Amino acid sequence: MIVFFDDEPHFVHYYLKELRTAYGVDRVVFRDNLNEAQQDLDANGDQVEAMVLDIMMPPRSEWSPGDAEGGLNSGIKFLEDNLALLRKSKIPVVILTNRDVNRIEGALDALRDYLYKIEVHQKTQTPAWHLPTIVHRLLAAK
Repeated sequence: MIVFFDDEPHFVHYYLKELRTAYGVDRVVFRDNLNEAQQDLDANGDQVEAMVLDIMMPPRSEWSPGDAEGGLNSGIKFLEDNLALLRKSKIPVVILTNRDVNRIEGALDALRDYLYKIEVHQKTQTPAWHLPTIVHRLLAAK
């Protein structure tokens, strides 16, 4: 299963379409909020092959207001909360964001030692048709 977590389904529709064309509709799960994303990981984490994640999303309901800088870094906080699963299962992560990649690299550097594989891509620089290639490359290295 490939999980795709992003709070703007209207903006990532084509990315999702390309992934589902490449991997099958049943194999790609999309969630537009981190509460449901966490429920998916808790229930089916052992089936996750790869994760595509946005960085700026509304924070999870149980987080305190400062935990994810008001949503600016909620994806990073989500990764931190799920490090054990991501590392144990060797789940590669693709960060797909509208944020300036240089502004989040520092926060991600601390996670790189703990995650199996992680790549960061800016949405404006990554065409939708290229996302399956990125995911395939990470899965092939597994």
